[in-house]
Amino acid sequence: MELQKLIDQLRLNYVDKYIIEKNFPEDECDKNDISFSEIFWGLCLLFVITFALSRDVVTSIVIALVVILVYLVSKLLKGNNKTFVLFTFARDMHPWEIIEEMQIEGYRPATLREFLGWAFKNWDRKNIITTLGQIFHDSDGELYVPILKSNNERLCLDWFYDSWKGVYFLAVKN
Repeated sequence: MELQKLIDQLRLNYVDKYIIEKNFPEDECDKNDISFSEIFWGLCLLFVITFALSRDVVTSIVIALVVILVYLVSKLLKGNNKTFVLFTFARDMHPWEIIEEMQIEGYRPATLREFLGWAFKNWDRKNIITTLGQIFHDSDGELYVPILKSNNERLCLDWFYDSWKGVYFLAVKN
């Protein structure tokens, strides 16, 4: 989904001007696309198999199309069933330590699009939540991460190298 649409649906009071498509491009984890070649070769394989079994062209085409349709629907539904969890820590931790803790538990930091999609359905607008899945590099080489702040419902960028405590980090099951 387009980044701006995800931001708009949250109806925030403020969005940092650097949180744009150019600075936060779509990640592989955000994609739920099915390639044309995947459909084409799957259809060809199914047609050959069903034709070899039935010797009827029309039946083979219908069976191959139905199987591909079921596959496409299941793949689309699977892409929307990601398991999210919020991590928080009682002590100051650096970002690399937080990411390492997530990985030990079998999670990875959410991408910005995953983060915003999750927030639309789940953010209580009371807690400060961030993700370490996509990092913005400014012109000075500084690193920033997107953060949803409950005071005035803002989507900001915070310095990546902060020691983090009392903040929630969104993660996705690997």
